[in-house]
Order: sequence, then C-alpha cells, then structure tokens
Amino acid sequence: MPPQTVHSKGRKLRNTAPKRAQKGPAQDNLIQGDVSDQDSSDESVNENEELDGVEDSDIDNSEEDEDDVGHMFDSDERQTLEKETTPLDDDEDDGDIDNAIQKSEKKKKLTKADRDRQLNKLGTINTAKEFEDAIRRVFQEVQTTVAVHKRQLIILRTIMQRAVTTGFQSHFNTFFCHMLRKIIPIKYTIKAADKVVKFVSSFVQSVNPSNSVSNDDNDTTVQNTEITEETFLQFTNTILLFLRRGLDAKDKNVRYRSCQLLAYIIGECDNMEDELYKRLTSDLITRIFDKDKAVRVKAVQALACFQHSDGGALSAAGKNIRFVMQNDPSPEVRRVCLKNIEKNDYTEPFIVERARDEDRITRRLLFAKVLPAYNHITDIKTENRNRLLELGLKDRDESVRKAATSWLVSSWMHDLNNNIADFLFHLDVIESDIAPLAVEKFLEKRPELLTPVYFKKEFFDELTPQLALWFYTGFKYCLDNNKPDIIDSIFPEAAEFANLLEKYFRLRSENILKISENSDAIAEDRDLAERLGIIDPDEYNYIILQLLKIAVDYDYSDEFGRNKMFQVLRATLSSNSVTEPILPVLMECLRKLAINERDFCQMTIEIINDLKDSEYERVLEAKREEKKRKIVEEAKEAKELKRNKRKRRYGGGVSLIEEIDSSDTDEDDDESLSQFNKRVEKLIIREENGEDGSDSDDEYHSAVNDMSRQSAIEANKSRQEEINQVAELPALVIHDCLTIAKCMLQLVFLPLKENMALISLLENLITPCINTRSEIEIRSLALICQGLCGILDKEVATSTMVIAAIFATRSENESLIITGLHVIGDLLSIHRVSILQDNSDRSIDSMAVAKIFYRALKDDKMPEVQLTTAITLFKLLLAGVIKDYDLLELTLLTYFNPNVNKNLPLKQCLSFCIPAYVFSHKEHQEMMAAIVSDTIERSMKVWNRIVHANVELELKTPITPTFIIDSLIDWTDATNLAIITKDEMESISTHVDVGIQFMKLLRNYDYTNDIHKKFYKPILKGLSKLTFTPKADINKLRKFSQCFDDENLFNGDIDTVLDSDAICKRSFLKCHKYVQECVKIAEKLEEEKQDARNDLAAANNPEGNYVEVENGEKEEKEEEKNFELNDERKEYVKVKTEKADSENDDSETVIVKTEYNTVNLDDEEEDAEDSDIDIVEETVIVKTEYNTVNLDDEEEDAEDSDIDIVEEVTLSKDQQQELKEKMRKAANRHAENRVIKPGIGRKHKKSRSKTREEASPAPAFTVGETSEIILLDSDSE
Repeated sequence: MPPQTVHSKGRKLRNTAPKRAQKGPAQDNLIQGDVSDQDSSDESVNENEELDGVEDSDIDNSEEDEDDVGHMFDSDERQTLEKETTPLDDDEDDGDIDNAIQKSEKKKKLTKADRDRQLNKLGTINTAKEFEDAIRRVFQEVQTTVAVHKRQLIILRTIMQRAVTTGFQSHFNTFFCHMLRKIIPIKYTIKAADKVVKFVSSFVQSVNPSNSVSNDDNDTTVQNTEITEETFLQFTNTILLFLRRGLDAKDKNVRYRSCQLLAYIIGECDNMEDELYKRLTSDLITRIFDKDKAVRVKAVQALACFQHSDGGALSAAGKNIRFVMQNDPSPEVRRVCLKNIEKNDYTEPFIVERARDEDRITRRLLFAKVLPAYNHITDIKTENRNRLLELGLKDRDESVRKAATSWLVSSWMHDLNNNIADFLFHLDVIESDIAPLAVEKFLEKRPELLTPVYFKKEFFDELTPQLALWFYTGFKYCLDNNKPDIIDSIFPEAAEFANLLEKYFRLRSENILKISENSDAIAEDRDLAERLGIIDPDEYNYIILQLLKIAVDYDYSDEFGRNKMFQVLRATLSSNSVTEPILPVLMECLRKLAINERDFCQMTIEIINDLKDSEYERVLEAKREEKKRKIVEEAKEAKELKRNKRKRRYGGGVSLIEEIDSSDTDEDDDESLSQFNKRVEKLIIREENGEDGSDSDDEYHSAVNDMSRQSAIEANKSRQEEINQVAELPALVIHDCLTIAKCMLQLVFLPLKENMALISLLENLITPCINTRSEIEIRSLALICQGLCGILDKEVATSTMVIAAIFATRSENESLIITGLHVIGDLLSIHRVSILQDNSDRSIDSMAVAKIFYRALKDDKMPEVQLTTAITLFKLLLAGVIKDYDLLELTLLTYFNPNVNKNLPLKQCLSFCIPAYVFSHKEHQEMMAAIVSDTIERSMKVWNRIVHANVELELKTPITPTFIIDSLIDWTDATNLAIITKDEMESISTHVDVGIQFMKLLRNYDYTNDIHKKFYKPILKGLSKLTFTPKADINKLRKFSQCFDDENLFNGDIDTVLDSDAICKRSFLKCHKYVQECVKIAEKLEEEKQDARNDLAAANNPEGNYVEVENGEKEEKEEEKNFELNDERKEYVKVKTEKADSENDDSETVIVKTEYNTVNLDDEEEDAEDSDIDIVEETVIVKTEYNTVNLDDEEEDAEDSDIDIVEEVTLSKDQQQELKEKMRKAANRHAENRVIKPGIGRKHKKSRSKTREEASPAPAFTVGETSEIILLDSDSE
C-alpha cells in the first residue's frame, strides 16, 4: 500500500550523496587511502586525487585488514550458491597479465543472445525461494569487483520487475533488507562491503522512475517506465525504516553503515512520509555528534540531503551542519560539512571562515572544490571575495596558495568571459589591499598578456584606477623578471612620463577645486557632480599613487627626463596639495632623484620653511589689519569723547573755539588722515620689533648706537619669528610640515651631526611643536620625528627618551602613550642600554624604563596600550636589550589572568611571544625556569580573583592550576628549543631547576589549605613530566635528590599527603627513583672523566708526575730539572726578571722572561746580605722557569734589559685586560696549591740546581692558555 502522508516540500530532496562513479579497482584503492593521516604523503600525491578522495571517505582505514568476502554471508547460504556460482576470482590482485587477457577475451565472447537467455531464465521465477536465491547470487557477485555492477544492476532490476508482476514485491523488499543486514556489521575498512554499498546506491538510482537508466544492449539511456512511482516509494520507505533502526545501535560499525547507506539512498528519494522525514532528521542530527568521527562523516552526508530554504531562513539541518563545521575537532568532518552545506547568504560568512582552518587540506579544498562550485563569483559578496583572496594568496602553505591562484585565474576569468576590464573591476582595487597581489599572481599565470595589445599607450591618457593598477603590476612584473624590452615597448620616456604625472596632478587639483566650489549644490543634487565632471578624489589619488610607484623604479638615464621629473615632484610638494597616501611614495621618488642625502634634506627643509613662511606672512598681515582697525576705532572713540566733553562744558552751545576747531578739522581732514595712517603703521612696526611706542623724534642718537641696536633687533626678530611661527601657525599647516619631515627622516641614514639642516629642523620645528602645541595629533607626530632624529644621534636619543617617558606616564590620551612606547622601544633597539644613564638630569635609567613597561602592562583600562607594551617588551627581550625577571614574570601573570580574554589581541600576542621567546635560546629558558616558583606563589595569592573572573566571564577553558603548571613545564622543556644539538640538550639542567623549585614549594605548602590543595596535586603530577638526563649538572642533580629526603615536605606530613592520592604518590616516587638513578650515572661519568684526565696527564709525563703524600692522595711532583731540596730549609727566590717592550710600540706587546732559583737558608743573614733577597719564613717554593707576558707599558724597554724574546704576542686592549685577570687568578691558584708547608713528610727527588744557561727553554706563551705564575712580594721585586 502506498504511504498515506507524503513529504515533498514542492521539490526533490537535495542530493548531496557522494559520487558513485564506477571506476573499478582503482577507486577502491583511492577510497581506502584518501583518509589516512594528512601528514603521510600529502605532498607527493596529486592534489585533485587527494581532494576527490575526501568525497567518498574521510576515515583512517590503516588499522584493519580486509577479511574474506565469503564471510559476509552465512555458511548455509554459501553452500546453496556454490552449485550455481563459480569460485570468486580476485581480479584486482591478479598479477598474471596473460590470465587477465584470457579472462577479458572470454567475457567478450558473451553474445547478446547469451545475456538474453540469462534474463529470460529470471522471467520464469515464481517462488519465494527462487527470488531469494537470485538476490543472493547478485549480492555474491557485486562484492568481488565493481566491473560486474552494470550487468548485475540489470539482473536485479529484472528480478524486482518480476517480483512486482508476480505479487512478491513485499517479499522482495523484505529480503533485500535481509541482505543489507549482512553488510551492516562489517567494519568500514572492508572493501567488499563498500562495493556492495555502492551497488545498492546504483540500484536505487536505476529503479527511480524519474531517472534515465542505461540500456546494456547499445549503451544508450532510456526512461525507466517499468517501475512505477508507487513501487519505488514503497521500496525506499522499507529500506529507510530498516536503516533507521541502526542509527542508535551500540556497534559503531552498524551506525556507520546505516549512515552510509542513508546518505546514498535519501538523495534519490523524491518523496517521503512526513513522519519518517522528521524522525530521520532528528536521528541524523544526533549522529552528527557521535563519538566516532567516521559515523559523523556519514551522518553529515545524510543530513545534508534534508537542507532546503524555508521562508528565506536557514533550515534546521543547515544550522546543525554549520555548527559542526565550526566546532568539530576532526578536520575530516569539517571538510565534509564544507562540501555539503548549502551555499547562501546565511552560510557564506562561515564558509569564508574555513579559509583560516588549521588543517591545510581543508583550506585547499575550499579554494579547489567549494568556491569553484558557485554559479558565478558575483554570488559571493565583494568584501568576502577580497577576504578570501587575502587569506588564500597569503597562506603559509604553498599548495593552498596555488589553489587560491587557480581559483582566481580559472574561475574568475571563466565567469567573466576572459574580460580583463571586468576582472579588474570586480577586484575593487581602491578599497582592497590584496588587489595588487592578485593582479601580480594573475600575470604570473598569464604572462602572454604582457604585450602592447593589452598595454596600449593610449590608455595612459584616460587612466582609471583599474588601468593604473594594471600598468603598475605589469611594470613591476617586468622589472622583477628582468624584461627591459617589454618595459621599453609599453611605457613612455622619462620626460613624457613626467608630463603624464604632472597632468594627473593638475586634474586632481582642478577636481578638488570643483568640489569645494560646488559642495553645497552637490549635497542637494547628486547628479550635479556627474554633469560637472566631478569624480571621487580617491580615484585620482589611487591613479597618482600607482604612477609614483612606477616612477620610483623608472629609468632616469636621460638627464632631461630626470630633471623634468624632479621639477614636477618638487613643485607638487611645494604646493602643499599632497595627501598622506601619496606623500611617502613621492618623497621616496625625490630621494632617488636627489644628488645625495644632504641635498635631499636641504631641499625638503627649504620646502617646509617656504610653507611655514608663506602661511606666517598671511597670519602677520591679518594681524596688522586687525591692529590697524582697532587703533582707528580707538582714535575715533577718543575724538568723539573729546567733542562730547566740550559740549558738556559750554552747556550744549557752540563756542567760538569749537567753530575754529571744526573749521580747522574740515580743512585739514585729508592731510591729517594720511599722516595718522603713517603713524599707525610706524607704531605697529615698533611694537613688533619690541621698541617703545612713544614719540622720540626729538631725542639724540649716535650712529654707532643706531647700527648696533638695529642689528640686535633684526637678530632678535629672526629668532622670535622662528619660535612664534610654530605657536601661531594653523594646525593644518604644522601637521603638513611634520608629515613631510617624518617622511624625509624615514629615508635618512647619515649621522645627525653631519647634517646641519636636520639640526635646525629639530630646533625650529620639532622641539617647539612638542613644547608649545596642545593638539594631540601634532604632538604625536612631533615625538615621532624627534624619535627618528634620535635614531641618527645618541645624544638626541638620550633626551628623547625623557620626553617619550613623560608621554607614556603622564599623558591621559591613549594615542600619545602608544607613541611614547613605540619611540622608547625603537631607540632602545638601536642604541641599546647605552642611552640609559643614572648620572644625568636629562636622561632616565633602566629602572625607570622597567617601571614604564610594568605600569603600562598592568593597566587594563587601555587595551591598545597593553598590546603595544607587550609587543615592544618582547621585541627587546628577544633582541637581548633587556633582561628583567620581574617584567618576564609580569607577562606570565598577565597571560594566566582570565581578564586577558577581554583583550583578545593581547592574548594572541602573549600566546605567540612567550613560547617564541623561551624556545629561541637556552638562556631565555633559564630565565623562565628561574621565575617558576615566584609565578606560582603570586598566582596563589590572587587565586580567588582568578576563580571569580573565570565564573564572571563564563570561559569554556578556564584558568586552572593544572594549566599553569603544565604551561611552565612545557616552556622550560629543553626538547622544545629551536636550535640545539642533542648533546647540548642532554646537558641542560632547566627542568632540574624547576624540580628543585617545585620541592621548595611543596615544603611550605599546607595541604589542609583549600588553595594549596588545588596546587600541590598538579605539582606532584608535574614531577613525572620533567625531562632531564644524567648529563645534567651533577651538583643540581644531587641537590634535587636531597630535596626528596627533606623531612619538612608538606610540613612533615608527606606520608599523609601521598597516601591520600595514588596518582600523586606514583608520580612522586617515579621522579625520586629517576633522580637517584641519574645521580649514580652522573657520578660514574664524573669518575670516568677524572680517570681519563689522569691517564692523559700520565701519558704526557712518562717518567711519572705524582708522588705519594701522607694522606694517601696523589699529588703532582716536580720534574727532575726543578731545584734540589735538602733537609735544611730552602727558599724559592726570584733571581732575575727580564722584560722588554716589543719593537711594535702601537701593539703594546711586552715580552717577559723570568728565571727562578733556590738558595740555601742555613745562613739566613749572610745569604740575605750577599744575594739581596727577602726571606720567606718556613716556606719552600719549588718552581721551574716560566715565560710570561707583562703588559705594563711603563717598564724599561727591551734594549735596556738583557732578555731572550721567545715569542711576540699582539693583544688588543680588551684582550690585555682579560689576560691580566687570568694571570692574577692563575697566580692566586698557584700560591694556594704550590706552596708546601715544611714538615708534612713529602719526599722529593733530589736534583741539582740549574742555572739560566743550563735550563731547557720554556714553552712560548700563547693567548688563551692559562699559565700559573708566582707573584712575589713587591719588596722582593
């Protein structure tokens, strides 16, 4: 019976089932190999094959072996089929070519009549047993190879038609599900089961009345009219109800096969019962969150068939697939979601997100398969297209970049009918930063376009932003690939190009003038701009910017063209009509055209002064007019006041005096007005020059005084004008001047003292702007300029550090603080700590800089300041400029603070910079290891606030003690160092230091304290995660081993603590045992090294170098050439010291040869008088002859002293200082080890004292070797 309720939604259910192309054995290999781990052989396989493999299966199938296909059916069923079927031959594994050819020829002999006879036999089936046997034979055949699927499809379709005719349709459907039950429990690594699933999918497609089926006779397609819609619907509903039961099975294989079959079958269903539709949707939504990723993959494929647009909103299936695509941990599942999710405005942002997926195959799939599947590139929004191009073309993986380039070149050009103008238009070149790179990649793929056909010179007369970018990219490509011939054929001469640039500068100015004149009218009537020929100013800016980029690298071998370009650019810069995007490129071009750096600076500063002076003249003129107007008004008011007084005096009548005054006034009006104006102008000039405004024409002045006074006035005027200009000029002019100065200073590299023009700029413009101007943007620009000057001069850098520190600490504006931090970081990077001084009032010390970073990083009210501080700090730490444990510890505490999630850029910065710093060098890792205990203790003190922040922010991954301990252990692991050899890694002891700090923390922890209890377990578990070897420092290993025997661990309750947690106890004992083993091995290695040193010393002294002493130890004895010691006391006395300066006075080389001898001290006084020596009481010193280097330049020359020059050694001053220190230490060591007290029972071999002539020559002194030298008292010397 047909279903009573049908769910259609007005169209066919979405067919997103995987491809079912029957490709024979090769496809099976692809299916089984496409889902292995992505780092196996991704680079060696073809990109398309790898991506096609993702369509069919994304499961790792390397764990299971293929079972015997005969095991799929029961033994009774197999015995029934043995009589009618031939043994199974594995065509895929048949390596014999001849047998394969014979089998192929045998199959070709089958004629149409034979196939018809076989089909006619099926037409005689009338019993249920016969139907079952026929279906079994079909399923038995299709599991061998997909090559027989086409024939078996016809057979099974004929069986189904016979069942419908004979009334066995229901029995056919039931037994078909019975056969599916045989393959459902099969593991997904079995190829035979996959072949059966594919056959079932093809069969459902072939019996669908709405599909065309293949005619096996002549390989044509005919409409399938033998199976009715009602029959097909009953068949599919029976299978779907059967497979739905397997979605909740405990066996993951059953769930997998059920989802797999549903994914194939649902896509072929036109109609479905409404109740079944809802239940399948609900069950598949549950399965997309299955714990097994293989099940999730197939569940997503099945659920994708239920996607549809419902009232313009995203369907429930689409919402769930979108969620899984964002959050599933498996890249295979995310890839399936990406392929099968519906493409509309609701899902487009989430599809674009996959361009940043952590899996490179997913990113490549997006550009290679998903994006080209769009009908047209305009279906993707412009901002999303630009975002995709930016992420794809700049991806870190080369294969992703290639896929993105292919999408750009192939899909875009195909959709735009190979129209380059449309291609450039859709790039949105003005707003997009990726457009230049996109055009460059396009030309790399299509270099044949670099011809005059596509780069016509006529285009230069009517450039658009798109054409300007096209020309610039072509010029850059030819320049990078050394193609000067193409440049000469496309681009004009230098003089002509300068005229072209001048033309667009003029058009830009005219366009700006039109906009300013008609701004009000344009605001009311937008069509007026088009009628007036006004275009967007950004278009002209973009065109000029591309032309200037070309001009930077243009060929200026033609001197006329070079001068023309220089004049055009200088005139443009002087007109003050250049905006910020154009100015840096224009300055770079001027720098190339200038003769040298000084000429460039002088020209730029002249332009800056012209801009200031011209504007200042206008300001002064306005002030003069204002003053003149005020004086005239005051004079009129005074005159009127005087007239009113006279009227009041004479009672309102007109007196004779008034008549006379009025007549005189009327007669002399013209003359008095002109004189008055002259006096006013004179008064204004005097006030400006600082003179007294009183009339002093009658006073006497000498000529000498007038000249000196006039020169002083002129000098004072000049200085005052320079100072007042900055304070009185408009902010816009000052901003333009500082911008030009900044662009110039960025291109200057000579020291500041060699360029006086820059010093005048610093004193007359930059410094006054910082001191007098209050505008934030101007002060920030001025500080940047002063910082650039500080890079060129150390003294300026020292004073700039003070100003930048004031900005960073006392300013309340975030942009000024950021500028100050940037300047501090840049100056320290260039001059390092040499600009930090303690003894100067105009400098700051290192402590002040550390406080600036400390306060800025802790201030969470300014997120941008925190980010800038972190970036600057880690730059200085990585460069080795600063080494501050407190600042490094502060960065860790900031990272472990949950509030860092409020500032995600800062969190991302710390997540990258901390590992990059500690893994870059072992010294950095040692610094990290030194602050482990302090970091943990300070985290414990604020733990309650951390917990509160975790709850308040509702973090998915809150900060826990385990996270803190594991992070510290990972950062101090020597195996993570970037550049280190295996031997160096084994000898590093950072984790030993961490372990010692852990034990110190455990010593003071109170396990009854709630906070301590949260930390001591991660610490105990972390002991087993420490990595070190017996080659580490033996002293640290011994210390670490002794920490385990400390009775004060956990305040003496260590047994109670360890017994309370088995895992912690096991970790503690495991670490203790390993440390003890390391100590034993280290001691053994140390003994072997000592024995090796002794053997080497014995080999160098074959006559024996050791004598026995009373304590049984071996001590080095003197050679036979040393001096004889009798039972009587003898003194080791300096006989003669000879020294001389070397012949080369500049090298400060001194050669010294010292000879020692012994004297008999029986007659102390006589010997002392005869030999003029000092007696050392009760001390016997035995020493041979030494050759040393004395670096005292004030001693007498070599010519005055009788010496033997053994070897000349030339040392620098640093080496001399280092050598002196080594000699001093060696002398002290010798005095401690070689002075022998009498009466200890030492016996020496007697030998005669040798004179200087008899002694064998001593070895020459070599730099770098440590020589043992006896320094006698000053008196004896």
